[in-house]
Amino acid sequence: MVVKWDEEEVGKVKDILKLFCENYNRKHGETRTLNPEDLYLKTKDRTFTAFDSILKIKEKSDVFVHHMSDDMKEKVQKERKQFEEQQEKRAANDKQTVEQTNNDKEKGEEKLKEEEVRKPDTEKKTTQKSGTSTSKDVSRSQCHHADWMCPHMKKSNISVKYKRKPKKDTAAKSDFKVQVEGAPPSFFGLDEDGEGEFNFQPPCGQGSSKYKLDFVVKPSEKTISIKAEQISDDDEPHDGGESQMEKAKKFLEESNCRKAREIYLKALEENPKCKEALIGMFRVYRRAGRIDEALGYIKQADELHQYSYKINQMLGDTYLEKRQGRDALLAFTTCMRSRDKMSRRRLHDIKIGLCRSFLQAGKKSEGLRSLQSLLSENLEHHKALLEYAAMIYQKTTLAHKESITMVLTVITQSKGKDKEAIQLLIKLLRHQNGMKYLQSEIHEAWNSFTALSFLGNSLRDFGAIPEATKILQRAVDVEPKNPRPLLNLMHLYEVQDRHQEAVEMALQYLKKNTSLNVAGVQCSSFVPLLECVHNDIYLNGTSPGMSGIVITVVHPLIRVYTDDELYLLAVLFTLVKILFIKGSIRLLHGIHRLLDPCHKDRDLHLTLIRNEAAYYATISELITIDMCPLPETPKFIYFASDSHCLTPAWRTIEYKGTPHVIHPLLATGCKIWHLRPEGVFYPKDSFFNMMKIVPKRSTVIFNMGEIDCREGIIFAVEKCKYDNVEDGIAKVIDIYLKVMKKLKSLYNLRVFVHPVNPVLDMTRSMVMKFNLALEEAVRNMPGLTWLDFVDEMLARDRKQIQPQYSLDQTHLHPCYLSLLEQAINRKHS
Repeated sequence: MVVKWDEEEVGKVKDILKLFCENYNRKHGETRTLNPEDLYLKTKDRTFTAFDSILKIKEKSDVFVHHMSDDMKEKVQKERKQFEEQQEKRAANDKQTVEQTNNDKEKGEEKLKEEEVRKPDTEKKTTQKSGTSTSKDVSRSQCHHADWMCPHMKKSNISVKYKRKPKKDTAAKSDFKVQVEGAPPSFFGLDEDGEGEFNFQPPCGQGSSKYKLDFVVKPSEKTISIKAEQISDDDEPHDGGESQMEKAKKFLEESNCRKAREIYLKALEENPKCKEALIGMFRVYRRAGRIDEALGYIKQADELHQYSYKINQMLGDTYLEKRQGRDALLAFTTCMRSRDKMSRRRLHDIKIGLCRSFLQAGKKSEGLRSLQSLLSENLEHHKALLEYAAMIYQKTTLAHKESITMVLTVITQSKGKDKEAIQLLIKLLRHQNGMKYLQSEIHEAWNSFTALSFLGNSLRDFGAIPEATKILQRAVDVEPKNPRPLLNLMHLYEVQDRHQEAVEMALQYLKKNTSLNVAGVQCSSFVPLLECVHNDIYLNGTSPGMSGIVITVVHPLIRVYTDDELYLLAVLFTLVKILFIKGSIRLLHGIHRLLDPCHKDRDLHLTLIRNEAAYYATISELITIDMCPLPETPKFIYFASDSHCLTPAWRTIEYKGTPHVIHPLLATGCKIWHLRPEGVFYPKDSFFNMMKIVPKRSTVIFNMGEIDCREGIIFAVEKCKYDNVEDGIAKVIDIYLKVMKKLKSLYNLRVFVHPVNPVLDMTRSMVMKFNLALEEAVRNMPGLTWLDFVDEMLARDRKQIQPQYSLDQTHLHPCYLSLLEQAINRKHS
């Protein structure tokens, strides 16, 4: 039997043990009667104690309850005697400490009186108002914090009164330990009424005239912890308002790192030794991925506040990120000296840090022992489970399966937010027979669409496209009538340039589910049109078989769509997108007539299928604008972009004196930032898979960066990944140039660089700033050619785009291609 309890639940534990005895006697009472006094408690450190000494257990975690044999009774009595002797010895030491404390108190009070005499009356009033009286009542029956300000007094003691509210089952009389940060512990006693008094001296410092004192009282542990922090006048709350440090902390919690950093930097200007500001700057930069700068701040904090286990833990974690195992080992070893002061959870976090430090430092056996020690105390610690799984999965088949189970447990409990767990799962699945073992280990989840979709999408987001595809294919098999898994799989086929399979799968779905409808619009009506495509959909859709098809337009019922109807619409919208990108243009006119009533005036941009609806809206408008029929053997200029490749797609311009068709290369939602070498997000796979279809020695126009300008760079500056917009632009352009240069070399391409489209009003200033920097960088890069026409699309004030060049306030109108044609031919000539 295992009993777990919190600090204030001793009574509950007694009830559990009593109930345990009653249940035992109900079954075995004829042969053996079990009483609570016949039980003993075995703690994790392998010490034993009798049930009636339950309050004396220091480590209140897992307690194993067993029957007490005669030998064990003798052992427990011996331990109890030793414990009582230790208590008597401690009581004598505490008495001596209390006497010394009282003497210090008297001296401190005399000193305070002398200083009070020398103070002017106004200063005395201010002192009392801010809570600096020599006596402060912190009476509470539960753990609590009490903060107040006090002036900096180098040699004066502060006297504090404490009163413990008596409980029904405990005596008020007790001894308490006082731990002031940076000073040795002291003790004070409570009288029979539970009252006591102690005094302490704030640590001296530089650069500040005031302190903020934080009291943490834990009656159950008989401790009072006191932290003294130097503050400036600006940090002091006025009229109940927040301090600047509290505001910065709140900004950091809201991911507004830029504002938090401004407050921390201002605090460090006034007091370069401000501990909270140094730690705040560390957290800002570590969250932003600027590890070197984060390390600099936490080192400063460590130099000023040596032996702080919290600071050393941060220091150790940062060294681990930098793969400096030996430095991390020193930091975590320093933490372990203060293990008695920290919570159980923090202690376990430090132990896993210690384990990883050993491993990085090449001390595998020490690391394994440290990990085993932690797992013996806590089998649910996520980082420990991941480390253990990474250690054992290659040893045996059973170990491989167990590793997968452990990692899946972490992913599920973290709701897919543990990046380390997902990356390790990908590694396990790519190991020999990994997918087969996954199926055997997830049991019922292998037949759950929800579980499979969650797992598949998690793997997709980290670039495990083949593995995610297999799992999402299974999700479709589990619920063949549900459009949601079908939609997820179609999008994944898009990423892999498996558009033909996506269309065939959607067609089979519509054939099997002819009764499905969207507010009365039957999906079976789309089947005859889709069956007109024979063999490959690429540049298809002009079959004479279309001429005999009768299209009957049905308007949907006027009501809100259900989720299933929305997902079914998204499947149809995605079909339109795929057919357009692959060049089946004429086929789309009939589908558009059937589908448009379901889209028009429905505000689908506010629903869960807003992305699919946005692509459909743009394409449905583009196919109404005349374009030349495609020649039988067209010459192509390839256009690599996100949704901005839709506008020029399949339209003809003159290049080198002959007509060339612009061939779209769509990478949905792709930012330049995704293309960096360490990037794993699936739009990166989509981009490079699209580039594989480009023949060598082709001409390619790259038009990337609009999403970076619209959200990526701005959000990154807010999160302090960059100090300013200019730094962000420079970083993104550097990634862009390296990618284009690599592709040019790999495929022997002629590369033109398209300016970012300045259509959106709210991002135009950002886009133009990006274009100026990009133009300069491209002109300085041999082999890349800048298409200089963006100014021609703007009005005279350069603040607005000329209306004829805007299609839908997001994309350019196809009429802009005349400007593109002139620019590309200027560069060619």
